[in-house]
Amino acid sequence: MPSDPAEVAVDPRTGMGELGGGAEVVCVSGHIDLRDGGDLLRRALPELIHMRATAVEAPVLGRLTAELMEEMAGGRPGSHSSSDHLAQLMFAQVLRACLGEAAGPLPG
Repeated sequence: MPSDPAEVAVDPRTGMGELGGGAEVVCVSGHIDLRDGGDLLRRALPELIHMRATAVEAPVLGRLTAELMEEMAGGRPGSHSSSDHLAQLMFAQVLRACLGEAAGPLPG
């Protein structure tokens, strides 16, 4: 059953929320600004990308996710900038997985 985002308790220090026990699924959300020149990429990608645990990129994505969560929870100087860079690396891994599963070359 879907949860109302307003009902999810978010830690104001880290910006992270947890549903249930948090042990089964880790969901990381964010956004990539594709307004300037991102039309080609936006058209090439599906609306939803599912990263399979068997994907070659999955172990790297798992390590990056763990590092991102540590940065967010630690609140150390530079954590915001480090988190931004880790998110970019995570996006690169997701793109690699998506491109690896594409049936044929993507447009452009």
